[in-house]
Amino acid sequence: SLSPESGLSVKIPPGYRGAILAIDNEMKALIKPGDRVDVLVTFDALMNDGRKEKVTATILQNVLVIAVGTNLGQGMSAKQFKDLGNKEEKSAAFSEKATIGLALNPNEAQYLALAMKQGEPTVIMRGLGDIEMHPMEMASFRKLFRN
Repeated sequence: SLSPESGLSVKIPPGYRGAILAIDNEMKALIKPGDRVDVLVTFDALMNDGRKEKVTATILQNVLVIAVGTNLGQGMSAKQFKDLGNKEEKSAAFSEKATIGLALNPNEAQYLALAMKQGEPTVIMRGLGDIEMHPMEMASFRKLFRN
């Protein structure tokens, strides 16, 4: 049965990998197992003219959230849910970050690992039922403010 003691592996779909990503504590209350997210990474890119510029790229789209902290989406009574929340709140009191578990194909897992070493990954929520993939251009302030 699903429980934090059974671990994340019970939630990973066949052919996928489970990855853990740090998120801001404020997001933890808003993201639930079963939600879909996009993962963006902000990093310093070396431009053609030799200067560095901070850019953001969407590297993963429509990713399944399989865990939020120790919440695997398991059925719990209201008391169990409250007790688990209190326990996590106490342990997170000294941390600025929470964690989510993501189901990624092996290729996506490599890109997430690279993003975590090269820049700052950010999770963006998708609306319920939004599963469309979109080609995305990297964002930069230079592009934003160009006339």
